[in-house]
Amino acid sequence: MHEDNTFTTITAITAHHRYTGELPSRGYRIADILNDSSTNVLKLHDAIASGSGVRVQDVRFDEVVLKKESVLIVIPQGKYEAPRRRRNRYIERDRYGAMVSLPGYILSGVIHLPTKPVPSFLLAENSTLPDFMGMTNVTVHSSMHDFTPTDCGVLIVRRSALEAVQLTTHALAKREDLAES
Repeated sequence: MHEDNTFTTITAITAHHRYTGELPSRGYRIADILNDSSTNVLKLHDAIASGSGVRVQDVRFDEVVLKKESVLIVIPQGKYEAPRRRRNRYIERDRYGAMVSLPGYILSGVIHLPTKPVPSFLLAENSTLPDFMGMTNVTVHSSMHDFTPTDCGVLIVRRSALEAVQLTTHALAKREDLAES
């Protein structure tokens, strides 16, 4: 990835903590950075770590390095982070209603997949799907921690952390189809 001083604010949630900070994005999309196999860590600048519990205080880091394999959910903050890259990397995908569970969380929303999915394909280790996948219009149904808002427009889940998945049997209507109704 090329050098650039672009930063994107994210919240990264692990099983026990929430880290909010500035991710050096270098003009790349968050999903591209998460799925970059050349590194197994995320580096956040000006980060705040929060734990769960009654007596836990937030801790500030000038720079904190997280293992990607520990990250369960990433919530982008603010507007879309890489509009040119998004336009150039656009792939037609179908939208499916999804209910997924991962440690401490049950999420319902819409997942965007390139082909007719078999739910077990999302759970398979040898799947060709990327490890970090986006969901939209997400509702958090349960959580062991108060780390996520109850509703998120967009979040990214680590596929290998999924414990269970349910998908609608048919793709949802395309957005253009909804506008014509």
